[in-house]
Amino acid sequence: NVLLSLIMESLYSAIFDYIGKDIVIAVIGYILITIGQRSIKEIIRILQKSRTFNIEGYWVGNCYLPSYSENNIEIWRYTLNKEDVKLIFFSYDSRNQQPVKWAGMGVFRGLYLSACYYKLNNKSYESGVIAMKLKESMLSGTYAQFDPNHHNEPLYINPSQNRFLQNPIELPFFSKLKVKLGYPPFANFNELKSFIDSKKVTIL
Repeated sequence: NVLLSLIMESLYSAIFDYIGKDIVIAVIGYILITIGQRSIKEIIRILQKSRTFNIEGYWVGNCYLPSYSENNIEIWRYTLNKEDVKLIFFSYDSRNQQPVKWAGMGVFRGLYLSACYYKLNNKSYESGVIAMKLKESMLSGTYAQFDPNHHNEPLYINPSQNRFLQNPIELPFFSKLKVKLGYPPFANFNELKSFIDSKKVTIL
């Protein structure tokens, strides 16, 4: 270690003597300033992102189609890559049937989300679109979807007087893990409804 220290001191001394002490100090100063500027920019970016509410995460809302006996409850998960959106959601029938899995993609620009989705079932061609606006920590808008389970397979468009709303919701750790692995976060409608009521989240 002593020998290594002596070698390093000799090397530093040779560098200073060869290119000059002022130049070495200037180079080191430039490197430190560059690192500092990049660090400041990164800190500003993180702070700006933390102040900006986006749609990434889990959302809950109701959905109705003519073939439904009453509103279904849906749990949505949005993931963002800049303005590109990937989505997955599970719809829960009030008759307590097995949850249905859907997937899709879209774009989130400014406060507006536009996306399409489809049922993850090779035997089904059910699909739809949504157009939403982020307002006061809530997504509000409309959806349109063909309903193949109803006579003449009508294209159902959510009425303007009955807005399609989604509210953010914090799921338990294991429920999130299930979604990430491709499984429903809750076993059935009743289990989901009990959780929503416990969180006092309003769904319209």
